[in-house]
Amino acid sequence: MLIEKGELTSGSTWHAAGLSEPVVIYNLAKIHDYGNRLYPTLEEKTGQYVSWHASGGIRIARQQADLDWFHSMKGIADNVGFRMEIIDPAKIKELNPFYDIDGVIAGAWTMDDGHADPSGLTNAMARGATDMG
Repeated sequence: MLIEKGELTSGSTWHAAGLSEPVVIYNLAKIHDYGNRLYPTLEEKTGQYVSWHASGGIRIARQQADLDWFHSMKGIADNVGFRMEIIDPAKIKELNPFYDIDGVIAGAWTMDDGHADPSGLTNAMARGATDMG
């Protein structure tokens, strides 16, 4: 549910980051996966500019606790069905040659993460809801 006082996206939506990244809680991971499957189709379905960029994402582990969290997240990702790999520093450097991997022990690579224009995405969702009754 989105509540705006005035015009749609005139409140907090317009300056939201517009990121889509996985989370460790199962139900939120399902929502994340659903969004990553929905967002690339919205512009075609609604005619509303969304600016979805499926850029993927890499999270960095510098200590064992981070890597343990990645393994937990990987179990949820496998259960939900979104693509994620735990990768070594060499793979991180291959994917992003500009990243300084000193002190990095691993990475969590989520291939389907991305970002969108928050205002366009909100308006596309509203238009889609209106068009579908």
